[in-house]
Amino acid sequence: SQLAQHFNVDGFATYLAVNNLLVNVDSLADMGNNFYIFYNAETERVDILYWDGNESLGKLGNRSGGQAAQYNLYYESLSAMGSRVRTNILKQRFLANTAFRSLYEEKLRAVYQKAFASGYITERVNAYAAMVGAANVQRNLAAQQAYDQAAQKVLTFIQQRQAYVASSGLLK
Repeated sequence: SQLAQHFNVDGFATYLAVNNLLVNVDSLADMGNNFYIFYNAETERVDILYWDGNESLGKLGNRSGGQAAQYNLYYESLSAMGSRVRTNILKQRFLANTAFRSLYEEKLRAVYQKAFASGYITERVNAYAAMVGAANVQRNLAAQQAYDQAAQKVLTFIQQRQAYVASSGLLK
């Protein structure tokens, strides 16, 4: 009951939601690594920091397509995807708590609306793909067709993830 006085519970719920929606399994949320916990002297609470998101969007372990896009919203039954799930006691206890689970679901909906439903994530991927693609044409950094295929793979993953979350019942 006093945890929120010492730990940024809202930030932790947001952290879990972002990692889940982006399918960043290389995090505390799944594999149990690539995060920082620090004491914030200004708020006098412990915070969690997002770090090393390069394996997001279903990229880790060569997972791709619909299988990774259907990453469970509650971090359950992930071994079916070939995930090396490590039980994190912090995540496990938070998701088992009714009040926190409700907060987590609220954050899932908010992040989903802001990033996916709004089209923001697709817009950003397209903008970065165009910027890098233009530099690639000038500098011949990679085969343009391979680059375009990789960018399309990310966009396809985003569409699949959005469809999965929309079909999950969470947004009702």
